[in-house]
Amino acid sequence: MSNGSPVPSADSRFGRRRAAIIKSAAHVFGRKGFHGTTLEEIAAELQVTKASLYYYFSTKEELLYEVHLLSMQDVLGRVEAIKAASDSPVEQLEAATTEHLRVLAGDYEGAFLLQQEYDVPEEYRQEIIRLRDRY
Repeated sequence: MSNGSPVPSADSRFGRRRAAIIKSAAHVFGRKGFHGTTLEEIAAELQVTKASLYYYFSTKEELLYEVHLLSMQDVLGRVEAIKAASDSPVEQLEAATTEHLRVLAGDYEGAFLLQQEYDVPEEYRQEIIRLRDRY
């Protein structure tokens, strides 16, 4: 679904379910690492079947990519909001640092993500790197 397909609205039932899967995957990946996590474990955390995950995501690598993507979009949105504020550069830097730490400690198991970008296929990795560089 990621490659050029429009991302479903988070307000749709499909979009909400997809977001819940991404967040659960982030937690499991954070605890066990990408290679140590199976789709069965992610499905068990959500109390769904592994087959139902395939309705939303083709591969575990695609799911990892979506975790990265959601995290990067979140942190970039936070930074853009901080930049739009009329605070001084020092206040903006302090606020950006605070938001960075919130994302690292939040829903996406951010510290784990810092070590996992090379576990996604090249096509996904380039997008993650582009977003990281923008950040």
